[in-house]
Amino acid sequence: LIATLMVGALALSPVGANATEVSPRQVIDSPTSPAPEVSVEQTAVKAVAGDASSATIKRTEVPPFQMAGVTWDADATAKDVTVRIQIRTNGVWGAWENLETEESIEGGRPGSVPLWSAAVADGVSVDVQAASGAVSGVKVTTIDPGTNNSVTTARVAAANAQDEPEVPEEPEVPALPNSEPTDGTPTVVPMPTIISRSSWGAASGSKCDSPTTQPKARGVVVHHTAGSNTYKKSDAAALVRGYQSYHINGHGWCDIGYSFLVDRFGQIFEGRKGGVLNQVRAAHSGVDAVNQWATGISMMGHFEKTEPSEALKSAMVRLVGWRLKYFGANPKGTYTVGGKKYQVLNGHRDVKSTACPGAVAYKWLNAVGGLRDRVAAYTSKATSAAGKPVKYTVPTGVKVSSRTTSSLTLKWTAQAQAPGYLVHFIQFGHSTGTRYFYPSTNSVTIPGLERGTRYQVRVAVANPATRERLTTYTTAPGLAAFTLTNEPSSSPKPTVKNSVTMSSSGSVKFKGRGFGHGIGMSQYGAEGGARAGHKFDAILRKYYPGTTTKTRSGSIRVHITGDTTSSVNVLPATGLKVRLLITGQIIKLPNSVKGRKVRNWMINNAAKNKAHNTLFYRSGSKWYTYKTFSSTAQFEGPSTIKLVMPDGSTRTYRGALRSVRPKPGSSERDTVNVLPLEHYLRGVVPREMPSSWSIEALKAQSVAARTYAARYLGSSKPFDICDTTSCQVYGGYADETARTNSAIAGTKGKILTYGGKPALTQFSASSGGYTNKGSFSYLSAVADPWDAWSGNANHSWSVKVSAKTIAAKYRSVGTPKTLTVTKRNGLGEAGGRVLSMTIKGSKGSKTITGNDARWAFGLRSDWFSF
Repeated sequence: LIATLMVGALALSPVGANATEVSPRQVIDSPTSPAPEVSVEQTAVKAVAGDASSATIKRTEVPPFQMAGVTWDADATAKDVTVRIQIRTNGVWGAWENLETEESIEGGRPGSVPLWSAAVADGVSVDVQAASGAVSGVKVTTIDPGTNNSVTTARVAAANAQDEPEVPEEPEVPALPNSEPTDGTPTVVPMPTIISRSSWGAASGSKCDSPTTQPKARGVVVHHTAGSNTYKKSDAAALVRGYQSYHINGHGWCDIGYSFLVDRFGQIFEGRKGGVLNQVRAAHSGVDAVNQWATGISMMGHFEKTEPSEALKSAMVRLVGWRLKYFGANPKGTYTVGGKKYQVLNGHRDVKSTACPGAVAYKWLNAVGGLRDRVAAYTSKATSAAGKPVKYTVPTGVKVSSRTTSSLTLKWTAQAQAPGYLVHFIQFGHSTGTRYFYPSTNSVTIPGLERGTRYQVRVAVANPATRERLTTYTTAPGLAAFTLTNEPSSSPKPTVKNSVTMSSSGSVKFKGRGFGHGIGMSQYGAEGGARAGHKFDAILRKYYPGTTTKTRSGSIRVHITGDTTSSVNVLPATGLKVRLLITGQIIKLPNSVKGRKVRNWMINNAAKNKAHNTLFYRSGSKWYTYKTFSSTAQFEGPSTIKLVMPDGSTRTYRGALRSVRPKPGSSERDTVNVLPLEHYLRGVVPREMPSSWSIEALKAQSVAARTYAARYLGSSKPFDICDTTSCQVYGGYADETARTNSAIAGTKGKILTYGGKPALTQFSASSGGYTNKGSFSYLSAVADPWDAWSGNANHSWSVKVSAKTIAAKYRSVGTPKTLTVTKRNGLGEAGGRVLSMTIKGSKGSKTITGNDARWAFGLRSDWFSF
């Protein structure tokens, strides 16, 4: 049973039996459609005439594919082979990419690891070079893995959309044989969710010769596929199909080489057939004895320079921990096979000379607190001092011990020896916005709740250090009704004062909420949400409902409005150049000219022809002409350039500083900073949000700011965006901070889209508790309790405005007598934002909007009363 929590006039009551928790030892085996057809093409790569150590295929059109790899004859004498590949997508040839190589296994062909392309490709070019010996029979194998297919049930899909993907829901499928003790209580190392071969669309392959099944797995070898790090979750099944097809058709193996594969989202895929509950020989290490006795697990991605995601790491801990405990192996022990001693848990490079599983992943495997340590900690509580399995019971006695207007505290019966607990909290009936808490004691406070909303809560025993769930979830049947407020439910609503009378010498006290237009994301609300435990994507979903996350990159042109002169004046620097944009000519700028030391460089109008530009340099107090040209030009070269402002101060910018005409034929010039979008954000986010705020709030701001900018990329104007509040505030390099740069990097390329286009991600300082409706459906008005955290002085405010100020703004009414709010939007305290109000005076009356009043009287927002 699952307890549901009603907030407002709030009730906790059981949910129907269809939501009953099932065994945590599960294999997802419920394909929703037949396995996709996988198409494979092989193209010969010709040897270079007169050079047996080289083979190449020039740009060649092939049938559409998403995966490609290169193999060669098993009896080739080539040593230290390097492979480069280039592919064409959307009619454009990409850059050359180097592919790692794999040895011949199971009598197959040696070759490269395969390359994955997110976009469908239709052209390929290959270059193979051997340091010594001859390379023969080179082929490039291209694979179309077929249309992506769903591999999860509805419940799993819902869990996958949650804030913490490393703790997915378990699907409702039959448990494996012998997967639970007879009393039904799971042990401390449950089998993680594994996506079966039938679900990801595995081909049957050929019958493996003399398949070896050993009685137990004595170790685990960690690999990486060395492919894409940016694949989508919906691509994962296709990726696994592609690997299997390449292993069978390219390398000539009988089946996929790995026992399991784990993607960057934490999904675990069954690999070689029959290997879930048995130690079936796979083809992964290059040493037959190790292949027989050790489980090969491959992390899907390239981890030579990139850190595996936390979702992937957590899944690896669950999978490796379960696997070793299942077969009784010590993760910090050793074993001997084939006359050689190995660690129970090691990387591929510990078995053969290879870069696998990548330098960063290998470091994590061996680091203090890394994979080996985490698995040891995860499995260490599996047995008692007597060596018997420790069994935890499902927590009971869940109840609400206290509550406030926006939070509640849960308690339950403490369990002996439990390392901690997992509390799963979600808005009832929704698949987004889930929050997980990992208390070490039997109590937790849930902040940031909304009155009038139903919630669902469940508790399990868990290990907070590794975030591994150790039992099924509990429920709290028969809980009584609760109200999430300090006030009795019958308390009268506070009186709203919508009209005020004033004297000619008096003043009016406005009582308001929020700061700014209130449309879209509240920045203080984002910080409140982050403090309540929400991730940046959940924050964005709240403020921009209905949008979709995609990626965007490119350069942006920013109008530097503070440089009001027609010149672009910069300080000299090592590597400084001028680029003429029409001709592409690059002029390297020296530190001295004709023996004169250069103090400044400047692009300005040519003296005799305003349509032309002149490059000047300054030495001492004089300016000299260096070159005159008709092209638009920019300074570039160093990582940063110092721009001299009209008052003599300097500002530092990344990228290039360009001199442009505001419009065709103009004799004036504007200064435009041209730089990568990600670098631009480094000068925006710290200007829009305090860098000391929570990292998840900064990430939300990063995505909102990137999206706002992406909406204007490619403008027909000489710039895309300005650097003031009229667009987004941008201060350049000097405003960058380590925290905001980290938040930007943590959301690299992410934008919000609607209808395939970047959304208008408006944001303001504070919503006051309810956002304002904007001009698009995704800018709907939503309740915002996050805005009310203690550090937000803008959530509620008051200000006095004199009658003289009001009279000066609206002289037609004469001496003001009364102010009356005549219409509100009906959302939030006091009836919400003011849509219209009437000023009555000695000469007449005037009806204005709340926004009119905001600007006329210096109010923080249009949400106010008296």
